[in-house]
Amino acid sequence: MKQALILGCSHALGSEMWKSPRSIIEEEDPWEIKDGYGLARCYPALIAKELGYESNNRAIAGGSNDAMFRILEESRLQPPDIVIACWSGGNRTEIYNDEDQEWVPLSVGNKVNDEYTEYLKQWVSWVNTSEQSRINKMKNIYSLNALAKTRKLKVININSFWPVANVKWGTDMYWPVADDFYRWCEDRNFARTEWGHFFEDAHRAFAEYVIKAIG
Repeated sequence: MKQALILGCSHALGSEMWKSPRSIIEEEDPWEIKDGYGLARCYPALIAKELGYESNNRAIAGGSNDAMFRILEESRLQPPDIVIACWSGGNRTEIYNDEDQEWVPLSVGNKVNDEYTEYLKQWVSWVNTSEQSRINKMKNIYSLNALAKTRKLKVININSFWPVANVKWGTDMYWPVADDFYRWCEDRNFARTEWGHFFEDAHRAFAEYVIKAIG
């Protein structure tokens, strides 16, 4: 089956969806079960399924647009058939830990090890300004779409939240809807968790909205 690479943050993972009143998952259940509930029901997975693709969900809780570009670049050895890019807030980034050989997501409110706390404070104070966040998100969007084009990959661009204001994307960059997931669901009074994550009904409704726009 053809594969859709899903990139994004916790909204693209369906984080906390297991807390829905419709779910029978309990607090003490393992995280594999909790995460699996959202992975199958998040809006990009529903879009991929409707379009005939199997989901390879590489979204990261607290993930950044920087991570989205990196993951697509790393996928060159196992290229997908399509990319569903669920763009996150511009005020996030990641840092590479050479010792552990892993990327660490950094965002306000994200829990990090003590060794990163001071760096995160400095980054928030001096780098995480509104204009720098805006420019960084734009760079990632343009870069990811350009990289995908060199690999003949179609990209479905969707904002999970924090859309870039006052920019007109090129006609070769595909955005089926202008609305971002968070605001669209908020405007329709869908219930959400304390951390701002929406449940299955919101994801399903937004997925149907996007699929209708794709046609």
